Amino acid sequence: MRRLRALWPLAIIVAAPSTARAAGQPAAGPAPSTAEATPLPAPAPPPPAASETPVDADAARDSALWAERDRQLSETDAISGGVGLLHTQHAVSGAPGQFRMGFTSEFFSAGFLCSTTFPCPNPNANGAPITSDTLSHFGGTLTLSATVTKWLEVYAATGAYGSADSSNRPSLLQVFGDSQIGLKAFYPLSPVFHVGGVTELDLVNGSGAVGLTGAGTGAKFRAIGTADLRGLGESIPLRMSLNLGYAVDDTAQVVAAYEAATGGPVTRIERFGLEFNRVDHFDVAFGAETFLLRSLIRPFLEYTLLVPVNRQGYACPVVNASGDHCLENDAVVPSKLTVGSRFFPWKHGFSVVAAFDVGVTGTSDFIEEVAPTPPWMLYLGVGWAVDTWDRPPVEIRRTVEHVVPPKVLGQLRGFVHPKDKSDGIPGAIVAFEDHPDITSRVSGADGRFAVPVEPGTYKLAVHVKGYQDGKCGGEMGPTPADVPVDCPLEPALVNVTANEITIDKQIQFQVDSANILSESDGLMREIADTLIKNPRIKKVEVQGHTDSSGSNEYNQALSEQRAMAVRDGLVSRGVAPERLVAHGYGEDRPLIPNVTRALKALNRRVQFIILEQTPAPEK
Repeated sequence: MRRLRALWPLAIIVAAPSTARAAGQPAAGPAPSTAEATPLPAPAPPPPAASETPVDADAARDSALWAERDRQLSETDAISGGVGLLHTQHAVSGAPGQFRMGFTSEFFSAGFLCSTTFPCPNPNANGAPITSDTLSHFGGTLTLSATVTKWLEVYAATGAYGSADSSNRPSLLQVFGDSQIGLKAFYPLSPVFHVGGVTELDLVNGSGAVGLTGAGTGAKFRAIGTADLRGLGESIPLRMSLNLGYAVDDTAQVVAAYEAATGGPVTRIERFGLEFNRVDHFDVAFGAETFLLRSLIRPFLEYTLLVPVNRQGYACPVVNASGDHCLENDAVVPSKLTVGSRFFPWKHGFSVVAAFDVGVTGTSDFIEEVAPTPPWMLYLGVGWAVDTWDRPPVEIRRTVEHVVPPKVLGQLRGFVHPKDKSDGIPGAIVAFEDHPDITSRVSGADGRFAVPVEPGTYKLAVHVKGYQDGKCGGEMGPTPADVPVDCPLEPALVNVTANEITIDKQIQFQVDSANILSESDGLMREIADTLIKNPRIKKVEVQGHTDSSGSNEYNQALSEQRAMAVRDGLVSRGVAPERLVAHGYGEDRPLIPNVTRALKALNRRVQFIILEQTPAPEK
């Protein structure tokens, strides 16, 4: 509702919900030990005891998922409602299931609407035109947005504003309840470039009455492009967005009846205080932000401009109450520069914004079709983001050991060796897959181990550096005895050298595609395990290479897609995403000339080059 009153009280209450609790981490497993003995009675168990062990088989995957959701929880709304800066929206949003709310106040106090060039009409009928004025403006905007899917966001905003100018009658002009409802779609073209589009409905309250003015309802259509340089291989803490939009602006309908009754347009002061335009406009906004102190401080800079378009065919009276120019003979393009920053002081999801508009054009040259632009405006606001997804709970397994009579045990006597060879492999860790109560063993210098067990079937998992993980097992009959267990191991497919992680066979893709074939699942798991078990390797470049078949452009694109597919596959298997950089080289780096089909097959490859690592500990 728009009101003209002498007093203007304003009260604001902001409430914030509590945050979700953090997920726990799994405890370390028991240390392996060795055992060599002949059949003997089992030792008496200890007195009954209770223990607690966190169980979280998917901890690595959940950790990566929630780290990304926590990062997206720091996205905040622009003053129009969608995720962005202050006046500029980004072609990104939060994670699905997250929503954001915010309140932003604005303040301005100065005289700029009455000057010797553009004097204001004197409220006193016989008084001289006014060449200076004193204006105070204060208002607030409440925003709410929600990310519905990974490519769709909905938002709404509503505001209340008041302007008091002693050079006008009435001196106080108020706007209550003008609202926007918007829908934003967005899509990542790459880790750096994102595109999107916005459709927004503008609902305008009437002047001197309660309720919406249907004729004043407008719409905005906006195309958005965002470049987030944090997605580069060498991350740069900078994000930029460009908004190009068109506004169907019929807000002048709120005073149409008043102007028809009085026989002329309202004054320049009233046009500013009631915040309306008489014509449509193209809107252009460019914004850039950087990320400091682990993204807790985010300074930004914006430039916006409004290009009037007289779709309505408004016939501007050359002689009007305010003596303003007309668009036909004075093509004013209002614009402003915004400097500000967002801060994330303590609680995750809570933010504070401070920004300052500087009017560049339209602050001293006025046209009847467009509301005046103030020379400056100060903004202060707070925001809060909430994630509606529940973090996975920490599961606690309680085990109570009971005293049982000693049992006569047999021996599983195992031998770990390379496949098709008789030499033993020392230091292999042997774990019981189906009997977690039995302590893991380590093979001796001759590759052998022995474990006292009860009658039953036993499945063993064998792990040792330089070999693929293996499986073996044995069955102990009802009569205790020595049962031999053969554990042959295949040489490892993945090895770590000084500057590269090498693989003994290549990752297989579908023809002319970046889809990894299922036959490479085991190799992908082994590569991921190697990275996880070598935390001193800080960053690896995943390189995609092709042979010379096809065009250079096609090969370059295919190599980039395959490198990114391998990177994503390793991240999904628990490797931290910041440790991996994907890069395609097309056909530019062949190992050998592409002269035969067999040689071309060797050039189609994925390599893992170590870019950063800490020195290996001295032995």
